Amino acid sequence: MKRYFIIIGALKWLGKALAEVMLDKRHVLFLISRSPHKDISKKAIHKKCQIYRILYDLSVINAKKGIVGPLSMSNIEITAFIL
Repeated sequence: MKRYFIIIGALKWLGKALAEVMLDKRHVLFLISRSPHKDISKKAIHKKCQIYRILYDLSVINAKKGIVGPLSMSNIEITAFIL
């Protein structure tokens, strides 16, 4: 069973939500854009991160709470950064 954890407001300088998920025995950090029109790819390239697109369910995220989960897969696309 894969476990998903969301940490809201962890990266104030990006204004994004930070999610840590265990996939294939690797820790993956997800930067979730609150605005679908915001492009954060340049930030990722600047940090020399590898960028992956996955489907993620953001319906359980509550921006006023620190941690929510677990999350299920959905048709929401976010950018994943492997640091």
